[in-house]
Amino acid sequence: SELLGGDNVISPPFAWQEKINNSGITPDLQSIEKPIPANILSEMLDKSAEFRKAYDPDGLKVSEFSEYGATKRTLRGFLQATHDLEVFVRDTLITDPDL
Repeated sequence: SELLGGDNVISPPFAWQEKINNSGITPDLQSIEKPIPANILSEMLDKSAEFRKAYDPDGLKVSEFSEYGATKRTLRGFLQATHDLEVFVRDTLITDPDL
């Protein structure tokens, strides 16, 4: 929710979205403009190379983008969703004659 208000697209899995919607948390639409608390920022920078790359304006070179973990996870998720949709359509339109 801390990214709300920014220029980004967030597409969580449906189950996560349901949990978010049912959490009772009211998002702060201005949170993107607020600095990250120093203790949290320090911990994230210390513990996550991926966060460092994303946070530092020079942390991720264009040539590294396709191997960046978040990029790979997102692409794999979209490819899996495409596969699942194709299976659903196939099984709906053309029933398996052996079943």
